[in-house]
Amino acid sequence: RQLKGEKMKTLTVISSNIKKFEYDEENKDFYAHFANGTTYKYPKVNKELWDLLVKLDTKTSYGKWFSRYIRKHYKGTKI
Repeated sequence: RQLKGEKMKTLTVISSNIKKFEYDEENKDFYAHFANGTTYKYPKVNKELWDLLVKLDTKTSYGKWFSRYIRKHYKGTKI
């Protein structure tokens, strides 16, 4: 995993379905970049969720976390 950026935070993960996550702190937009090349934007995501994601144990399934905390609670738009 790798973090970089200032306003836009990036977390590259090891996952069969997810390539990386990004979070725009200024606009509170969460981005999920999938291994198949698609990207979804989820608006108005609380920074606390990003902070939780960054602190995940590397043994945790990022896909399960994403489904539980983002996909089920926020409406994503394919971009």
